[in-house]
Amino acid sequence: MLEVKGVSQPGIVANISFALHKGEILGLSGLMGSGRTELARVLFGLDSCERGEILLQGVPLSRCSPRDRIRGGIAFLTEDRREEGLLMGASVVDNVALVALPSFGGTLAKLIDQHRMVSAVSEVAASVRLRHTALDRPEAKTLSGGNQQKVVLAKWLLEKPSVFILDEPTRGIDVGAKYEVYRIINDLAAEGAGLLFISSEIEELIGMCDRILVMSNGEIQDCFERADFDKEKILRAAIRETTLR
Repeated sequence: MLEVKGVSQPGIVANISFALHKGEILGLSGLMGSGRTELARVLFGLDSCERGEILLQGVPLSRCSPRDRIRGGIAFLTEDRREEGLLMGASVVDNVALVALPSFGGTLAKLIDQHRMVSAVSEVAASVRLRHTALDRPEAKTLSGGNQQKVVLAKWLLEKPSVFILDEPTRGIDVGAKYEVYRIINDLAAEGAGLLFISSEIEELIGMCDRILVMSNGEIQDCFERADFDKEKILRAAIRETTLR
């Protein structure tokens, strides 16, 4: 579904190549500063790359634009939901509808069809088990961390993407909310989505992923198949020294 060929940006990432398949949960491990988040930003079009190619369903993504990535069917769940994932002072309904908002515009005056929007938001909120009372909140900042993360997930699910880039999707949430996020991720994979799951928790990746890529100093150092998952080997790959080209 997503193919990355030799993507490089000097000083950030170097010669990144991998393929994400339909229905696959592909883990991306690495220590802080390994280049995981920087790679996610390049894949989503937030940052440019000097060399390499990114293909979505076999079609090259030539423009470096998040809008084009969204239109192509890519979602990006940022590691910092409070600063980048949500409009904390806006209502929960408006946050969930944010990405898909253009689809609720009328054909003439382009006014938002509130009834259709609220109906769609309610349906996707139910799919992530976000309680109806949460939708009544006038500000997203009043929700718990786990419910905030459900709002971020619902925001992307409403757009029906085929590829998800998930950067630390369980950071700062309690055990119950983590279970719900894992359930959503597994459901998406079962439905045929491709998911790039970035996490600093090796045990989490071992429990969730079909394969795990390991980054260090901006490069992919190793790739582990499920049968070969080993925490010590993954950690050794993560601390391997390299020099960016």
